[in-house]
Amino acid sequence: MKNPKTKKFASTEEIRAHLDKRNQRREDYYIALGDFINTFSDVESQLVLALADFAKVDKKTAKALFSGVRVDQASDFIRRLGAVKKIKPKIFEELTKNLLPQIKVITDLRNDVIHYGARLQSIRLTINNQRGIGRTQVRRYIVSAKMLESARMDLGMINLRLFMACNNEGPEDLPPPIRAAIFGPWRYTPRVGQQKNSQSGRKRKDSAKPQARPRQP
Repeated sequence: MKNPKTKKFASTEEIRAHLDKRNQRREDYYIALGDFINTFSDVESQLVLALADFAKVDKKTAKALFSGVRVDQASDFIRRLGAVKKIKPKIFEELTKNLLPQIKVITDLRNDVIHYGARLQSIRLTINNQRGIGRTQVRRYIVSAKMLESARMDLGMINLRLFMACNNEGPEDLPPPIRAAIFGPWRYTPRVGQQKNSQSGRKRKDSAKPQARPRQP
């Protein structure tokens, strides 16, 4: 039995063009992936430097305490420092409302592309988290070089804004054109499939309501 989804080609030239397109998309993706991972590591380093700065510890102490700290741990430590008033309210607001949430979103993307990889299907690269335990953890979505480039550009802006936060600087300290570029809207937003499980289309059965007991005469 033939697969109805199999693409049919009219000539050898069409097959070659299709393969060339596949290979180009794959090459573009892995170039963007390398840039994305490299910039992510820069943000990891800057986040630890920011953590050390907010905690008011010297470089040697910071290396002893925070060496190997992951992004999610550093973010949690920064929130704790803010909760005990170790970070100025204006800077803490910038961190908790803008930077840390976007770092979390991009970290989720980073974890998917690193731990699950992308599979080339036709001319699309797809991440398929089939190793998730239970339906709520299974995700499947299309990933592209453009998506990774958007995330990489956001990471670059996050890096600059973290540096500014450590120096108690804000958007008001920048000329309007630069302010608009650095403090504008984020370029990367997760797709629907990244947040919903592959079984989300199934309706959940509501539990039956208990029937009222008849009154005793």
